[in-house]
Amino acid sequence: MKKESKKNVQLIAAMAAKEVTNNELAERIGCSVTALSMLRRGQCGCRVRTALKIARELGFTVEDLFGAMIADEEG
Repeated sequence: MKKESKKNVQLIAAMAAKEVTNNELAERIGCSVTALSMLRRGQCGCRVRTALKIARELGFTVEDLFGAMIADEEG
């Protein structure tokens, strides 16, 4: 059975609050727009280094942006 992915609403909300597009953030952190889009949709995870870059660019902590996703995986 395929595991249903959940959107990363924290990341989506943070990007909206900072008025940052997928293209802008992807360029700033050095990843592809496709990878960032998949991360936002919950279709993939990312490396710790990438999570730190995203958090730093948006002015949030990794826990703010990815805490709910980690909790879902654990529980």
